Amino acid sequence: MVLYFVGLGLADEKDVTVRGLEIIKACDRVYLEHYTSVLGVGKEKLEVYYGREVILADREQCENHADKIIEEAKSKKIAFLVVGSPFAATTHMDLMTRAQSKGVKTHVVHNASVMNAAAACGLQLYQFGQTVSICLFEEKWRPMSFYEKIEENRKIGLHTMCLLDIKIKEVSYANLMKGNDRVYEKPRFLTADMACRQMLETEKEKKSGVLTESMPAMALCRLGQPNQLIVAGSIGELAQLDFGAPLHTLVIPGPMHIIEKEMYEHFHHSKTLPDQKPTPSPPYVPPTRSDSTKPDKKESTKHSQVDIMTLIHKLTANGNKAEAFQKHMLSAAAAYLTLYGDIDTGGPSMGKVTDEKEEEEEDNGYEDRVIEQRRRLAKLRRPIGKRAVKKQQEVDSDGDEDEDEEEDSEEDADRITPPHETRSVSL
Repeated sequence: MVLYFVGLGLADEKDVTVRGLEIIKACDRVYLEHYTSVLGVGKEKLEVYYGREVILADREQCENHADKIIEEAKSKKIAFLVVGSPFAATTHMDLMTRAQSKGVKTHVVHNASVMNAAAACGLQLYQFGQTVSICLFEEKWRPMSFYEKIEENRKIGLHTMCLLDIKIKEVSYANLMKGNDRVYEKPRFLTADMACRQMLETEKEKKSGVLTESMPAMALCRLGQPNQLIVAGSIGELAQLDFGAPLHTLVIPGPMHIIEKEMYEHFHHSKTLPDQKPTPSPPYVPPTRSDSTKPDKKESTKHSQVDIMTLIHKLTANGNKAEAFQKHMLSAAAAYLTLYGDIDTGGPSMGKVTDEKEEEEEDNGYEDRVIEQRRRLAKLRRPIGKRAVKKQQEVDSDGDEDEDEEEDSEEDADRITPPHETRSVSL
């Protein structure tokens, strides 16, 4: 038969898609994966809404006894429900490939997950780098590998999404040593404030200035639920706040676009949690290279692109500035292409230009001005020497200076623009 992977979304029983609900109701058995994430409601509400019994599948069942689910799917319709989207956790991809290897058909119903809902914080999704997981620190186990990945993301100007640890049906070290592997701890969740404190602790050990007290951060709490909360502030400030019930996600922004900065201020803790007054952190100062360090060419290009986009955003904030900026850019482009390439005067294509504006440019001799500018620049770059003297003598003897100047200008323009670099550009 078929093994269905059905995403449930982020909030409650009603976040399932219509197609997903139809599949659930038609299945012979329904499993709910219950360790990578949790919904805001219990399985009892799911059973009432779906009209089906829901079997909780913990980590042990999914990883050590998955063959049972696959065997059932050979003769029955089995639904495997996943909070969020089915393949945000690699374990579920493993289950699908194992089922397919045994001849079981699989079908996927996607849904929203934290990976796309994080866009609600105002940071652009395509500016996120590699995602990291932050585990709850234990007395003898304190993984800090997230630190280097956040550093790598920031070096290339990207944001970092930090998924925070969830511990459900975990066995303590003490019970493992005693052989009590069926004695489980109470569920525990790493909250955003705890994660910030762990980051500061990691910074004290690593000492690379990646996660300082003044570093900007954003806490994304209960995404997709009615009581969703997004809070921005420094790591030091967020470490002092109470964000309420889980689930939480933390984002460490890289260099922010002007619009992203506006959203960061919109979600600042002074506005979203005005009743809580954390001790302010020192102002954040982006790291700078020492004079002895040669700047990386790629990194310099990245910063230049960011600065240019910020400038364009400011200059095009209203109609008057947009028109003035457009004229300036057209003039600069015409001068550049005069030196380095042929000009296709098909009319300006940057910005919003009406037909009347294009006709006005043509009536005012736009093409003639461009040609004249090219001639003048060619004359300025004309080499001085025997060839130039000879040309001048020919002009004086013929008495036709204008015609020779035109021919000479065209020859010099060809020399300025090698044939293999010539290109036609529409302004």
